[in-house]
Amino acid sequence: PAFLSNLGTYYGTRYDRLGEVSDLDMSIRYIQQALGIAADDQSKRAQILLNLSKELRKRAKLLDSPEDLETAKKHAEDALGSIAHDHPDRGSFCSNLGILYFSSYERSGRPLELDKAIEYYRAAVLNCPKDHPNRWKFYLVQLGLGLSARFGISLQMADLQEAIAF
Repeated sequence: PAFLSNLGTYYGTRYDRLGEVSDLDMSIRYIQQALGIAADDQSKRAQILLNLSKELRKRAKLLDSPEDLETAKKHAEDALGSIAHDHPDRGSFCSNLGILYFSSYERSGRPLELDKAIEYYRAAVLNCPKDHPNRWKFYLVQLGLGLSARFGISLQMADLQEAIAF
């Protein structure tokens, strides 16, 4: 399953570079095949679900497909639910869910989607060692952007204060 998942990820990377929709389709197809093979192997399943959710998010954006976005969120939630609370990459899994919920918020305008995004962004920060480069380059930035977006809606100073604090 790892070979198929990696192959799918490579197709996804090629899609990112060249923009060929067929590469994105191949990416999803190979990762779905890997998921079918890894049905009983929890150690591989979480990463495959994470990879699949990322590729589905790309397609959801490309095709403006709420179905792909919802499926991506489900796979990402399943992935997070299947890893240990002390998993070294837990922050990455949480960050991915935050991105998916933020994308859903941007599409729908539903504040609850934004709240979920912020919840997962916050979890990404909390589940990442303080000296890890992703904490500063991605997770804190994502949390700040989410809080800033919510402040723009609610005008709650607590959101602005938290964004500044991090």
